[in-house]
Amino acid sequence: MRVILMSPENNIPPEVTVTDFVRVTLGKTRILFPDREIVAIEPMAIHKTDKDNGDFNYVTKKGTKIPVYVFDEDLQLVSASDNQHKICVFLEDNQDRIGIICDEAGKVTLDDIMLHELPECMLCTDTAIQDIAVSNNNLYCVSNLANLLKLIRKRDCD
Repeated sequence: MRVILMSPENNIPPEVTVTDFVRVTLGKTRILFPDREIVAIEPMAIHKTDKDNGDFNYVTKKGTKIPVYVFDEDLQLVSASDNQHKICVFLEDNQDRIGIICDEAGKVTLDDIMLHELPECMLCTDTAIQDIAVSNNNLYCVSNLANLLKLIRKRDCD
């Protein structure tokens, strides 16, 4: 897979890198996450409501409580009770681990991916999207665990 990052200023690719992604589908929205952040993709299990965490759920794996969140196709947090999704994707970095409940998820093999920086009008919004990707006339949002956590923490502060 070839990934090309396009700069909006000059529309010239600065460099070519190879990156693996996992595609997560929330309604009509397709999001690419770096493969290195995905720990597991599992069918929905019974998740319990965590009274300390409002409407959101958690699972316990190997004695560790992992928060699980539900986003709608606009990447807004929604109540777990309204959840119709079938898959749970677990993401992890060096400090945090969370689950995202979604419609579909899996590794993707995309031919050429062109990454575009977000348009200026989207830079000041509260979004977990960091780039836009185009591959074979398909549009994808690109995110990562750090951006999702910022969105979740902002919601917790509101």
